[in-house]
Amino acid sequence: MFLRQTSILSKLSMLTTLLLMLAPTHLLAKSKLTPMSLGELEQLQESMSQTTQISVDFDMVQFKALRGQKTFKVGNAEFAKPKFFYWKVNTAPALQLVYNGKEFVRYSAQDTTAQVSRVNASGFQQVERLVDMVLDLKTLLKNYKILSKNWAGNMAILELSPLEKGTQIRKVKLRISKQFKFVREVKLDFTNDNYTQIKFKNLKRKKFDKTVFNFVPPKGVKLSYIQ
Repeated sequence: MFLRQTSILSKLSMLTTLLLMLAPTHLLAKSKLTPMSLGELEQLQESMSQTTQISVDFDMVQFKALRGQKTFKVGNAEFAKPKFFYWKVNTAPALQLVYNGKEFVRYSAQDTTAQVSRVNASGFQQVERLVDMVLDLKTLLKNYKILSKNWAGNMAILELSPLEKGTQIRKVKLRISKQFKFVREVKLDFTNDNYTQIKFKNLKRKKFDKTVFNFVPPKGVKLSYIQ
């Protein structure tokens, strides 16, 4: 019996060693960070600026510090310059957020009304910053201070803090693919110790289509305008 157990353990040890040999390097250890130069940052900004509109799928984690609870959601989104976005959460309760630069619409599938907010010049700056985080790094950095900028392999890692006072955002962390010139991950740390982490996938670059950002209420749903 002892010899049999020893044989099994030996085989498991050999299997583990083989798996480690075959595993990609990035699964065995975190990529070493190397500093990003100012020239590399400017080149990254220029490369990202070539995209006008994109559609993506996303996985999102929202952490509430008070309860120590994480909520997981999935959905799809579209972003377009200068300040357009469409955000759809498919996890129940389903939610749509639409922003066309003038009006912000919030609609939940469990409601019979969609809330519409009229935007002025100073309104919804945080909403617009989200578009900048994905499509317009150059504009974003006019409103955020760079805390650190590094490379982790082919991924750019930027940590930022808002210049604006009174915002609920404490820090932003961006992971940007050098190969695809696109933000793969956004993490927002808030002043109340909550955080939201969004991972993007299935990127598709598109020509600008404004109609995507015009909310059409489902049958029976009324619009409620908020001043």
